[in-house]
Amino acid sequence: MEDAPGTPEGSRPSICLVAAEPSGDLHGAALCSAMQEACPAVRLFGVGGPRMAALGVNLLYRSDDWAAVGFSQALAKTPRILPAYWRLKAHLRQRPPHLLVLIDFGAFNTRLGRAAKRAGIKVLYYFPPRSWDRNATNAASLREVCDRAVTPFPWSAERLREAGLAADFFGHPLLDLIPPGNVTQAKKTLGLPAEARVIGLFPGSRLHEVQTNARVLLHAARLMRAQFPDLCAVLSAAPGPAGRRVRALASEAGGEVKVTEDTYAALRASDVALLCSGSITLEAAVLRTPMVVFYRGTPGMWLQYALFYRNRLGFIAMPNLLAERAIVPELLAERANPAALAEAAAKLLRDAEQRDRMVAELGEVARLLEPAGAVAKTATLALQMAQGECRSD
Repeated sequence: MEDAPGTPEGSRPSICLVAAEPSGDLHGAALCSAMQEACPAVRLFGVGGPRMAALGVNLLYRSDDWAAVGFSQALAKTPRILPAYWRLKAHLRQRPPHLLVLIDFGAFNTRLGRAAKRAGIKVLYYFPPRSWDRNATNAASLREVCDRAVTPFPWSAERLREAGLAADFFGHPLLDLIPPGNVTQAKKTLGLPAEARVIGLFPGSRLHEVQTNARVLLHAARLMRAQFPDLCAVLSAAPGPAGRRVRALASEAGGEVKVTEDTYAALRASDVALLCSGSITLEAAVLRTPMVVFYRGTPGMWLQYALFYRNRLGFIAMPNLLAERAIVPELLAERANPAALAEAAAKLLRDAEQRDRMVAELGEVARLLEPAGAVAKTATLALQMAQGECRSD
């Protein structure tokens, strides 16, 4: 017998999660796995990508290609995402879960959370929008969106609590997700010689980033090998369409690089990494990988950045934003060309003092994310919010 519309679905904990972009899928999958381990009876459904799907989460919508940067891209994706929003909103009203967990993706999730809360559904926001921004002004408005927040940065939790929202900082989940290992193991995993010097190429996890960045990085790697003949290049490929495009472009380039989906092995093995700005830069900081951060993008993106963000933020790389100073070099827009990227990476390879200083400062950034254990604590909180205790039937 089906549960009646407008009532939570049965006695088993029922939790809806909404995650878009590869990073949201990564953190959503880790949370789902921890909840499944703590409570095998839990029912999980919602929106996510390949990692959540692999855990058996019932995905009403796949968000593999929902990611957008800037107003113009968001507008282009609206015809696909807006119908999903309305149908998901209707689904939540007809079959309300015990808990709705929102993961980042603020433009979509803040609206959904506000509607769900008005409908009487409990809402937990995991990775609230702009948590990393010490000067964000959205804290008060989140009270209308969620009942509780779990944020990956301590200053965000403090700001949310001051605004009257129950908020927790358990540490950053990346500390739980990055597996143990060392450089030797990473090179062995990638099939690289133990003595090899390695440049890591990270074009981004979104398809439009790959289209814009992959050829530039492959060109930069060729310039680097002209200076360092013993240098090995490793190209990171995200799961899904973006990763398939990476492999195609690498093949077109003649197979001069090793392509891998093992992001953490690639970061560990890299003597220097060229990173498209994003959450990958924080992962590199945790692993103390020397890096050069870049971002290209469309003219529309740069106009939006110049109008709304450049003067207020000053940086785009997460390590620089968190430290509030320049730790890693940033090359933006037309400055992110093959010659400039190769030159910045070569400088890091040659200058041991600069490398050591960067590694030490990245360690300071990583310590801002402590302690470990955030995923398990968030899973416990989510289950408690959903049902108070885990029950099997």
